Amino acid sequence: YAESAEQITPMAGNPNILRWAAGQIEYRTISNNAIRGYEQWHMTVYADGTRSLYSQENNFATLSVRESTYVVDSDFRPVSLYEQLWVEGTHRGTGWFSVEPGQVRALVFREDVGHIAQDLRRPSKMVMVAHSLATDGWIGALVEERPGQNNAVSAYVVDPYGKSSGSIIGQIQTLNIEFVGDETITVPAGTFDTKHFRIVDASADYWIMGNDKILVKY
Repeated sequence: YAESAEQITPMAGNPNILRWAAGQIEYRTISNNAIRGYEQWHMTVYADGTRSLYSQENNFATLSVRESTYVVDSDFRPVSLYEQLWVEGTHRGTGWFSVEPGQVRALVFREDVGHIAQDLRRPSKMVMVAHSLATDGWIGALVEERPGQNNAVSAYVVDPYGKSSGSIIGQIQTLNIEFVGDETITVPAGTFDTKHFRIVDASADYWIMGNDKILVKY
């Protein structure tokens, strides 16, 4: 749930920033509404439409802390991602991921593994999955908004807990995403007009709002 959000436009005295928004997401268990953690986020929209979204996730249930800064262009096409992950008091990896013409490049470091470099061919239409909820709200940015239609989306998915690869290095996968429809929903932050998406592969639904596609509920 979006607990709080504030938006100011334009940024007085700074021509580089068109607007910004910030808020907090609470993680709660569906069965008993017990809090499992929270995520604080801050988004900046720059003069050319580039968006930068910073998120810090503090997850009590998985004993993890994740920090991400995800940058997309004015059409929500990925530009770069910085991420670091700690789990149970252990550093699981710090990585820089760059999306360039025709390729995705990554450089990840973890003390017991060292540096891992990666260079993959980039699909023509791609999103990035960093696993913080605020950034994952942008997964559907390239999806056609036709209710009930399945959209196959190429995604560079970071290893969520640094286990399968020994660090947070990612892989390109296909996600099936469906636009459910326009909905007005109420969360602790208030009532919002949103767009409802479903990640079919994960049986997960999320709601975003506005031109900046800010996550309201997941």
